[in-house]
Amino acid sequence: FYRHQSRSYFALNESQQRFMRAFNTAPQGMALVNEDGEWISANPMLCQILGYKETELRKISLAEIAPNLAIQNLRQEWQTQNKNSLQYELNLRHRNGQDVTCLLSLAFINYEKLEKAYWIFQIIDISRRVAAEKQISANAEYTQAILNNVAEGIICTTINGVVLSINPAAVSILKFPDERFLSVNFFQLLCGEDNPDLLAEVEHFIQSSATQQVAQSVADSAYFKRENIIKEYLGNDIHIEFSISFTQQKNQTDVIFVLRDISERKYLELMQSEFVSIVSH
Repeated sequence: FYRHQSRSYFALNESQQRFMRAFNTAPQGMALVNEDGEWISANPMLCQILGYKETELRKISLAEIAPNLAIQNLRQEWQTQNKNSLQYELNLRHRNGQDVTCLLSLAFINYEKLEKAYWIFQIIDISRRVAAEKQISANAEYTQAILNNVAEGIICTTINGVVLSINPAAVSILKFPDERFLSVNFFQLLCGEDNPDLLAEVEHFIQSSATQQVAQSVADSAYFKRENIIKEYLGNDIHIEFSISFTQQKNQTDVIFVLRDISERKYLELMQSEFVSIVSH
């Protein structure tokens, strides 16, 4: 009996040591809190995330770090969920007063063999990721605002002519309803039914540029510019100038068309040419 008890004691002690080694060296913040919400232990990473020494952290309540972590809130959330753990994003208050956005995983350990139940927290600092996402979103909104207000039509398509996005200026030039762009091949629309040579030239340029195994900087330098007369949605002829370039996405190359209505410019050039011709005679 004594030997069996000794083996059990050493096994338990070894298990506790392994847990504490993992706890103290974990790459994420970890904490043990008793069932009343009082700190038992906090690992070095959690202290680093929150800017406290462990001795300082023990002196403040969970609610001071985040109101949602008040023990009554934790108990209520735990009672209303049907899982073995909770996970959600939460802003934790750093020692300097700033919020740190974290991913919090929470479990309540209450085994019969334990003298007391306790909470175990795992906390990952995701503030940089959240800040990057906000910056990307802000940049996207800024870019979209520019696209919505430029005079040139800007259309993004796949290398097969499927429209991915189109700005208001392009819709205004071509007079097509927005949903109609989803059902047409933009290459054919741009080149018109009566100009198969231009269509072949455009398709060849796009396919050859997109499939070349070249560095992105080289692919981005590929450029194509032409003029054409096409019919807009209402059947009227418009004289357009368009250019083609590329943008490299993660898994694909998208085609960017910049479109200008040069009908008025061409009309003025024609009038000037006729005026010069009359004066010359």
